[in-house]
Amino acid sequence: EARGGEKVGVGDWTTKLKSNDETMRSLLVMRNRKMTSSDWSSLCESLVGNTRLEELKASGHALETEAVQAFADMLSQNSGLKRLALGDSEFGDERAKLLSEGLKGNGGLQELELDLKSITAEGAKEIAAALCENKSLRKLKLARNALTDEGVAFLAEALATKNSTLLDLDIAETGLGDAGATSLANALASPSCGLQRLSVADNTLLGSDGSAALWAAIAQRPPSSASASSSGGGASLRALILDGCEEACSEEACRALLAAARTRNWRLAELSLAAVAIAQADAPAVAQAIGTSRTLAKLCLAKTKLGDDFVSALVEALKADQDESQGTSGLRELDLTSCSVTAAGLGELLTCPALSLEKLCLFDNNLKDGVPNLVQHLASSPATGTAASLTDLDLGANAIDKEGARMLFQSLQQTPNMLPALKTLGMGANDGVGDVEDDEELGALVESLRERAVPLDVVIKAGVRSDPSGQPSITPVNATSEELPPPSGQPAPDSDSDSDSDSEAAEEQPQ
Repeated sequence: EARGGEKVGVGDWTTKLKSNDETMRSLLVMRNRKMTSSDWSSLCESLVGNTRLEELKASGHALETEAVQAFADMLSQNSGLKRLALGDSEFGDERAKLLSEGLKGNGGLQELELDLKSITAEGAKEIAAALCENKSLRKLKLARNALTDEGVAFLAEALATKNSTLLDLDIAETGLGDAGATSLANALASPSCGLQRLSVADNTLLGSDGSAALWAAIAQRPPSSASASSSGGGASLRALILDGCEEACSEEACRALLAAARTRNWRLAELSLAAVAIAQADAPAVAQAIGTSRTLAKLCLAKTKLGDDFVSALVEALKADQDESQGTSGLRELDLTSCSVTAAGLGELLTCPALSLEKLCLFDNNLKDGVPNLVQHLASSPATGTAASLTDLDLGANAIDKEGARMLFQSLQQTPNMLPALKTLGMGANDGVGDVEDDEELGALVESLRERAVPLDVVIKAGVRSDPSGQPSITPVNATSEELPPPSGQPAPDSDSDSDSDSEAAEEQPQ
């Protein structure tokens, strides 16, 4: 392989690593590079005394036992490496056990990615044992492994009793059910647990009881002692990802959610409930919980089909809380992708005095012909609430026709106080803007919006509204892979994809 006319091989890496070259901070070993166990051993040997390399990405590579042992030996001696991803989908429990032995004595690694590695409860037990001794790891990704409730229970026990320093745990799509969720809930309620972010997304076995236990655990945060705070223990959960867990907001779970949100112990800043089944009868409780929360800053309700009734209930809950607390909601990012919201619902969100959103995603909703009336109302009213604070708005895939788009662009151009802080407007996959480059009038309007006091960038992507199942076929402008899971029937992104690129990106990445 060539880079700048020079051949770059394992020998080049090891030479730089052994000399502690300060320009070599990140190394990505592409999946198509052939590596032998000897190569891995040489690489690991060169890292033993290295303090400069902070990130090593080696996902997608089949590693022999000898190679994993080399990584384990390296980890027991290296303190400079902060982020590590390695192994392919056949990694398995035996290799997880070997790597865990190295983790026990490691004092520097902060992030470990072991997604989709064929790790079962047996491997989870070994990783949990490592967590009981390791005090440096902050983020652990074990998504898409068949851990089951048994494996999750091992991890939960470690977090409840021995480890107070792990902050972020991703166990999405791991076969978690109610029993495993209850184990996690017990850990979260423990004064020793320092976990602040938890993803249990796409665990379809998680039912009402387990979901209710997780919500209740948030309300059971014990008082933080000085010693617990300094070590990470006793910290409140700050982010909970429940995407694809259909029973996460069942009637019983919603009662527990509302009760938790009303306690002083509630500290959630991020909550994601994409594709969760929320019945119309339970939607008011969800709205009240959101309206009651003073800490929630980021909320995803994508693909819940809640509609305008939910928006109205949320606005009323926010107003009621404002009257009681004399303050506005802390919510700053709201994702309502595929929620059957109309222009009337958008209008309520934009003009609610208790809400000051900065990012709002309404991709694949039902704005349609309601845009002209909404635009007219916004243009003739003072900008308050979200209308004054919004910086990013995605209206893609809403069947907005050319006249609606023209009126929106023109009003934004001619009315400085209409959405004055807006910086990005997503308009992709709308009927009237697909050919904006060929439409002189629309093109000129889009260009003129960059001349506003706050320059506005209109983002237009080719695409269609949705497939027959109702799932968006293109991604919202501001969405991330964590915020929005892939459409049903499509494979999830491979966790090793960052090491299997067809681009010509250099493997060695100095910083």
